[in-house]
Parts: sequence; structure tokens; C-alpha cells
Amino acid sequence: MGLNKMEVVGDSKTVIKKCQSTDTDKSIIGAIIRDIQSQKDRFQKI
Repeated sequence: MGLNKMEVVGDSKTVIKKCQSTDTDKSIIGAIIRDIQSQKDRFQKI
């Protein structure tokens, strides 16, 4: 897509912590967290 920055809108401290963590997440949003984690190296700022 040619994007180098991504912004996730929301104030959920849990989601932010899960995105920053290196542990495997098995919650309902685990797949989304894994997608964000796998893509974060492609961005300058998240």
C-alpha cells in the first residue's frame, strides 16, 4: 500500500500492551494482534 505509518485508534491499554508484548496472545483478538506484530517492522511509526 505504500504506507510507512499506522495509527490504531482507541484507548484500550490491554490492546496496546498486547501489541508491544512478544508473548503469544490466545485471546479473541489474538489474530489481529499477531497481524499487527508481523507488520510492525515495515513501518517507521506505529
